[in-house]
Amino acid sequence: MKYIVPICLLVAIVVGIFKNLKAQKLFQDEVEIVNDNFKQSNFDLSDFYSNNPYLDKQVEEKYQSLTTKQKAAQIIMYAVSSTDATYTYSTTLKLLQDTIIDNVIFLKGDINIIKKQIDLFNEINKDINKLYACDCEPYLFNMKYFNTPKVPKTNLLNTNDDVINAATTIAETLLQTGITVNFAPVIDNNKNTSVISGRAFSNDTAIILEKSKLFIDVTQGSNIATSIKHFPGHGSVVGDSHKNLVYINGKMEEVATFKSSLQEANPIFVMVGHIAVKNNEAYNTNNLPSTISKNIVTGLLKDKLNFKGIAITDAMNMLGVATIPNADFKALEAGNDIILMPSNPRKLSTQIVATLQQNNDLSQQIEASIKKVIRLKICQQQQ
Repeated sequence: MKYIVPICLLVAIVVGIFKNLKAQKLFQDEVEIVNDNFKQSNFDLSDFYSNNPYLDKQVEEKYQSLTTKQKAAQIIMYAVSSTDATYTYSTTLKLLQDTIIDNVIFLKGDINIIKKQIDLFNEINKDINKLYACDCEPYLFNMKYFNTPKVPKTNLLNTNDDVINAATTIAETLLQTGITVNFAPVIDNNKNTSVISGRAFSNDTAIILEKSKLFIDVTQGSNIATSIKHFPGHGSVVGDSHKNLVYINGKMEEVATFKSSLQEANPIFVMVGHIAVKNNEAYNTNNLPSTISKNIVTGLLKDKLNFKGIAITDAMNMLGVATIPNADFKALEAGNDIILMPSNPRKLSTQIVATLQQNNDLSQQIEASIKKVIRLKICQQQQ
């Protein structure tokens, strides 16, 4: 009998240990489930270029949940401006309501009014969040967006701290406003005095790369997507693509700057300019802008430079492209993922819908573009 108590005690200890181990295992399993669920539902811009099966799954599920017209709307971005009768709030509101577009760029206006407009736009078509963009380069920020904190112009950002401070101020303003994409920085050189000049950081490629990377790091660290522009380079050309078609004559000297920026800074967007290329055997555009050249957008930017982000056109109302028939759809065929300010967004929507109903190379290309935009939206959605 003297051994009964110790044996019982030993059994009780063993049972207790077993229960404790089992409880710990259950707790660990629950923690793993929580972590797994967190990984599956919480993303930011650092995930955009990642090989993430959870994100891939969400993109595919969202894509399949959209109607064909909603899918088409993902790759069209229209505009609102307080000073342009073409791009009024009411016009863009109607396009959103009719599921023609799902993205908006604010060209000019009071930042407080823009915030109110975004709040109203967010009440429309809530199946997926929208992209809201601006041209908030340091040079243009206070010129185009009123009641914004003062920042020095791009060419006056003399030190790295100046760049960081300007990028931080702009990013904080955009976050408060609801803007999710900043079509900045300009990484062209400053030789072009017609339209680039003070919008560029420098004429020195090393300085351009250093300062633009700082700007991108601060901005995308705030979960706001950036765009480098204007591919394949607007700094070394003569003229203004807002007014007419401009040309790169011979070697495309600025492509190397874009290549380095893509490798070092990982911008989400590249904006393709309305820039023709001549006297260049590999990349002649035959007197047409790069925006509708498959050889430039797909062959050079996507294939040779291995760009996996979102290629967006410069505004399609610019005279460097606007006179070309069916330019909006031709820009899609060239490989652009989003068409910015198409001349006829309703026609473009109809063309995209019709293409998606086919099973060919172009429909698959457009599907991939739509999924890139969805991926960005998931990475930016607020939890």
